[in-house]
Amino acid sequence: MAALCSCDEFVLTSNGKHVAVVQFRTPEEIHVLDVPVVQPKTGTKAPKEPETEKTRNSSGKAPQLVNDNGENSSDDESAESPCSQNSILACAISPDGHLAAVCDDMKYLHLYRVDDAGCRLESSRRVSRRCTRVTFTKDSRDVIVADKSGDVYKFPVQGPQNTITGIEDSSIEDDETCAWGTLLLGHLSMLLDVLLVDNDSLVLTSDRDEKIRISRYPDAYNIEAYCLGHTQFVVTLAYDEELKVILSGSGDSTVRLWGLDGKEYHKTSVLAHIPEDAGDVDQKPSGEEGSQQQINPPTKRASGQHAIQQISFCSKCRLLFVSIYRSRHILVYRLSKDQTSDQPSLQFVTFLSLQENVACLSVSQCVLWIVRQTEDTLKLSAYRIEEDGGDVKLSEVEADCKENKIIQTLSRKPELFKAPSPSMDLFPFLWKTNFQDDFKNQCHVKRPPHPGKKEEGAKKTKVDVPS
Repeated sequence: MAALCSCDEFVLTSNGKHVAVVQFRTPEEIHVLDVPVVQPKTGTKAPKEPETEKTRNSSGKAPQLVNDNGENSSDDESAESPCSQNSILACAISPDGHLAAVCDDMKYLHLYRVDDAGCRLESSRRVSRRCTRVTFTKDSRDVIVADKSGDVYKFPVQGPQNTITGIEDSSIEDDETCAWGTLLLGHLSMLLDVLLVDNDSLVLTSDRDEKIRISRYPDAYNIEAYCLGHTQFVVTLAYDEELKVILSGSGDSTVRLWGLDGKEYHKTSVLAHIPEDAGDVDQKPSGEEGSQQQINPPTKRASGQHAIQQISFCSKCRLLFVSIYRSRHILVYRLSKDQTSDQPSLQFVTFLSLQENVACLSVSQCVLWIVRQTEDTLKLSAYRIEEDGGDVKLSEVEADCKENKIIQTLSRKPELFKAPSPSMDLFPFLWKTNFQDDFKNQCHVKRPPHPGKKEEGAKKTKVDVPS
């Protein structure tokens, strides 16, 4: 999936295969992060091929083919190994703007140092499961990773670490403290977002089972509260330090405000604010035409549903930007305190309509960064947030500003803007149906009659039993 992160120091973007960084101090220079590929342990899960006399040497082991350069050589199938199909699952930038975290499909967490000298790999450490979200602590000393199994781990930036440079994954799994990090908490379903709030005293986690959990940090076994109210998966979280309010976006097409005690303050449905021409939600994602037969039933059930894809809050502008799944519109809300109820609330301000669907977005320095997705490419754009008498105006950045120079620099690398594969999209698999819907679907299925059971309407014949 596409990813976009921005801070005061640099902009990080990824198309699921490549990761690139451009710093504001040198907007004409691009750094493509070299994500190392770790070869899996020999003999772990690979199926064994039958050995013959031709493939067995004198020592009884299958020989390893080596070319003139001393590298392993094989046919085209072996060269197309799973390691060559590595994907980027999550990215994050540290609050101090000097570190970047990248989680890949090979279950590794890579840390990069970003400074005047460029970008260099600091460490690569094994994680227990494939990651869904990654973030940093406020002091940038620890990395927090959430995975698909529902667990959250903490990894220190400095300390025991396994640095790899394309070597074989042989002894990393033996050292659990070094490999897996420190387990903080666990859910019973897939985690979709993790966030540290209130001066890193609390950790927020949201999952596929409509729950938001508020736990103490680092002693996350102490649960402060649950935020219950969403009817579908909670995919994205944000936090306002001034009002101490949690903002959440869900697959039920609502944005909700919560207190740190789990109390719900406000609920807004985005359905009333989506423009009438937003029929693009039912459109197929890019590249889906060729893989229509591979879509499973959850994708069909989810077709046509509106879901919050991502929310991004600008604390300086007090604005919340909301993107809708498979939509080309971005909704803008203002976070304020209601004078009558003295509780935080959201007011719809405006919307931004684009030519292509929004893949991801990020806000920093009152600049809205957007990645749009066409059929086979990605496009990066930036909009400056301006306020005039209470009205919010989003205008494209000027041609001579640093933001536009960064966009032009990244556009010189077309491989960075190749659209990710539809198989990397998790949204079609997140919707869940209730028991009544499943029961109705089962009742509509026409089953063949039982071999020993007579069909309805068949005439009954009287059989004379001899006395």
